[in-house]
Order: sequence, then structure tokens, then C-alpha cells
Amino acid sequence: MFYIQHGYGKSTKIWECIRDGAISGVILSPGHEDVATLIDTARTVSMTGTRVLIDPQSYIYSTNPQGQLRHHEAQGLRFSNLHWALTASDLASIVGDVRSINERSGVPGPWIAPAPFHRSLVDYWVPLSVQLARTAQQEWVSGAIATLAIDESTLSDWDRVADWLDALTTLDVQGFYVIVSRRLPSYPPLPWENLALTNLLRLIYTLAVVNEYQLYWGYADVDGLLGIAAGATAVAAGWTYGLRQFGVERYSEQRAGGAPAVPRVYAPGLLSDLRYNEAGDIYNRTQLREQVFAQPILAEFENRDFSSLTNPQAQVLHLVGLSRDVFALGSITSTSERLDALQARLQHARRTFEMLASAGLALDPRHRARIESYELAVSAFRREVAR
Repeated sequence: MFYIQHGYGKSTKIWECIRDGAISGVILSPGHEDVATLIDTARTVSMTGTRVLIDPQSYIYSTNPQGQLRHHEAQGLRFSNLHWALTASDLASIVGDVRSINERSGVPGPWIAPAPFHRSLVDYWVPLSVQLARTAQQEWVSGAIATLAIDESTLSDWDRVADWLDALTTLDVQGFYVIVSRRLPSYPPLPWENLALTNLLRLIYTLAVVNEYQLYWGYADVDGLLGIAAGATAVAAGWTYGLRQFGVERYSEQRAGGAPAVPRVYAPGLLSDLRYNEAGDIYNRTQLREQVFAQPILAEFENRDFSSLTNPQAQVLHLVGLSRDVFALGSITSTSERLDALQARLQHARRTFEMLASAGLALDPRHRARIESYELAVSAFRREVAR
């Protein structure tokens, strides 16, 4: 149900998450890891009984300016000549490259198929995505998971999304790997545009529940709880903010270095990550800490100050805590009951924000705005689809 996005094997963090959390799988990146490290991580993770998927990340090569990743060439992934008018032999070659990296890494399949990125659902890349998925399914005995890499704006028109789904549901693939590019401000993230999030939930429900495909929502982070409620097979989040919310621009822009990230603490009662000093204030100054934090956090900081928290520790605590929330919600078999449980969580979070504000601990308003956008989208989704 919960996957670690780009779970690099360069520290003990990935193993701590697998040991302490409810981790179903890891999504690895051939563009960020060299050949030897990717193979070693994939095989070692598999030995723990945790599933491995490899995201080929071909979608960054259809952006303008074209994106690039350091290790793709060394991994034998030749995406730099990606073009909307590829021949049948070109398609087979690209799909063959992705098969090779999965076989070399010992990933049994099904495998994630390559695809371009769509800024609209009527651009010239859409047919190429369909053809790459069809070619992968035909060529791979292990089966294919088609990639849907889209901009948030593509979800604003449901009629156009529905037409696109009509084509997608003709594909004889095992499932879909969905990633949605959003703006990347500083944390906390901006709320979703209500219609886009509602339609994303409708898309997930249509593919996963109505048509019974596997559906993996990458870079979903806390938003992924809504996807699980709507029927997603699994959702993913990574160590850093850039691996918790997808933005295609990060691959094609020169990004200046900034200040070190501030450690943040996952607060399931607020469905948010708080700065360590905010978490410390809530823990020490109000009677609300048991409404805000999970038991492992309460125990962790009983004899320790939040200022001692390091970023690696915070990252592990975030993924472990979120994975448990995803598992608890996903264990509810009925869609309507999952939505009931989610709406209760959202209502609790909103009321807790209000009580914190009354106690003089007002947090960044974007936290509460996100919760309110979730509530609006889930309510609209239930009116349209799943009552």
C-alpha cells in the first residue's frame, strides 16, 4: 500500500523504514543511482520481502527545455532522442532498454513502462504514451504498468479526462503509475485546486475500482491518503520534499542551492509536517499533544527535546508514520467506509487546528487550507461517484 519513492540505499534509512513501518515496496530511480548501487539496493530490498519497482523517468525528456538525469546514459536508458513520431523499432528499443535494467536488477515484474509528460490531454505526446504502454505489454512477459505523467492543469476538465480514460481502459496492462506535476513552493505545499483534486480521485476510482487495474500514485505523500480512500493500490513518498510532491520543472531548471532543510515532525492528528520548534511547542505547552502526535513520537520525545531531531531521523519518522496511516486506511475494504474514515480524520484535523489557534499556537495557514481543500474534494468526489 505504501512505497518509498526513490529509496536510495546510501544510508540505513531505508532499512529502518522497512523494519519499523508498513512498507509494501520501494520505487527506485535509475537516473539518480549508478549501476552497481541500483542493482545492490534492488536485490537487497527484495531479500526483505519488500517489492521493488523501477521508475524509468522517461517523462522528463519530453519537457521544454528537455530534462536530464545524471545516470540514465550509464544505465543504458536512451531517452534523449524521445520524439512524438517514433517508429515501431524505436518503441521496441526503448522498451527493451527498460526491460534490461529491470532484469539486471532482479526485479520480477510487472515493470513500469516509459512514457512522455503531458501538459494537456490533447498534445502530440498522448498517442506515444499509449503506444509505449502497448509495446511494453506485448514485449514483456512479466507484464507492464503504464505511466501517466500529467500536469495538474490537465485534470480541470472532466469531459476531456473521461475521453482519455476511454482510450486508457482499452490497454491490456496490469496497471498504471500516476504522477501529477504541481507547483513546488516552500513547505507547506499550497492547497490543491478543488476541481483538479476531485477529478484525480475520479480518475483513480475509475481505473482502480471500476476497471480493476492496479494503480500506484507516485510522489503522493499525505495527499495519498485520499487516493487510498478512492481505491488506489498504493501511494508513494520519499525522503525529501522534492520526492513528496512531483514537479517536472525541477529536472529542467538550474536550481540554486539553499539553506539546509529544517527538520519537520509528522503529526497525524493534523495530517501535516510541523517544524521541530512548532512540534515542541505543542508537545510542551498544550493538552492537545495526544490528539496531534502518534504514540511513537510521544515516546520518542518523552526524554528528549525536539531540537535534537536531525533531518535523517525526521525523514524516517515521517515515512514510518505515514505508512502506518496508509495501511490502516487501506485495510478497510469498502470504498464508502474508507471515505467515511478519511472524512472523520479530516474533520478531526480541522478542529484540532482551531483548538491550537485558540490556545495561542497558530500554525502556517497553508496547513489548514490544505485540509479544507481535501474536505471539499472528497465531498465533491462522493457526490459525483462514490456515495
